[in-house]
Amino acid sequence: MSNFNPRGSELKALLKLARKQPVAFAYNPGKNAKEDYFGLHRQKSPEIIMKQARSEGPGNKVAFGTFTVDGKDLSLTCLKTLPALAKKLRAYLKAEKISLSIRVLDADGTELEADLDEAETQAKPASQETSGAAPVDDQETEAPNDPSSHQAPTDDEGAAPTIVAQEASLKQRLASLTADAKQTGLAKTLLPKAAKSLVQFMKAQDFAKAEALLGALEQKLADQGATLVTEWEKTQNRLALQVEQAKQASPQAADKLDKAWADICKQAEEKRFDAALKMAAKLAPLLQKQIDRAQSAERDKQPTKESRLPKLAALERRVDSLLAALA
Repeated sequence: MSNFNPRGSELKALLKLARKQPVAFAYNPGKNAKEDYFGLHRQKSPEIIMKQARSEGPGNKVAFGTFTVDGKDLSLTCLKTLPALAKKLRAYLKAEKISLSIRVLDADGTELEADLDEAETQAKPASQETSGAAPVDDQETEAPNDPSSHQAPTDDEGAAPTIVAQEASLKQRLASLTADAKQTGLAKTLLPKAAKSLVQFMKAQDFAKAEALLGALEQKLADQGATLVTEWEKTQNRLALQVEQAKQASPQAADKLDKAWADICKQAEEKRFDAALKMAAKLAPLLQKQIDRAQSAERDKQPTKESRLPKLAALERRVDSLLAALA
């Protein structure tokens, strides 16, 4: 399996590449920086790296997308994010002796959070003070006591940041929900109609309905996902036994059966339980046919009761003849 978790010079080389082009990433944080899985690749898609990060990383939650580096800023454009992503990733890079500010953006480019380099944080207030200090001449030409010179913020101006934040949050949750639904194979049954309604609510800025619908979808996905896990566990136990029986019945097919079973288990390991169950449903009757065929052949080798009767009758006649001759 490919190594998407570079360290040291390989990591620095990919960060350097990110100054020229976006680089795909997937981040699976652990209890500390040493456990973190920061998967990167210059050609693979974020989804592919995410699957391996989830498989090889320490946790079940993975942020993924693309990133670029500009100056001292590393900007993550996320298809799915995690809480405190900027802080955790900055700590990880520090452990690798790399000092960068981290900015987390959603798919539309809205900044969700940031963890800035100390020098940048200290420089920001100073620059704001400098830019905020108007020249003396400008101050004299303004009438500071004129109420008309100080416009109060309108309702729209005050509400705009809240609306933007709500939209960004909902879009991020929808992206996360979509990714999880696709992975578990529930996207076609769960999302199409609901997603249209959700988009309409967001366009109308009816965030209460959007929140309620999204919450219901998330709960439904969790419930259906749990059902799939339970169903897979039952199927796994039953099918594993069938595979072994089929291999014993047909040793020459053992390699093919092992490969088919491994492919199914791989889907389950990647949390694609729906795909694993569909593959298992196709394999099960083939295994049973193999087992039945072997059992039938074994029965054919054994003589039936009817085939033994004539032989017994002939043997009895010979015994009777011998007894008569001896008498």
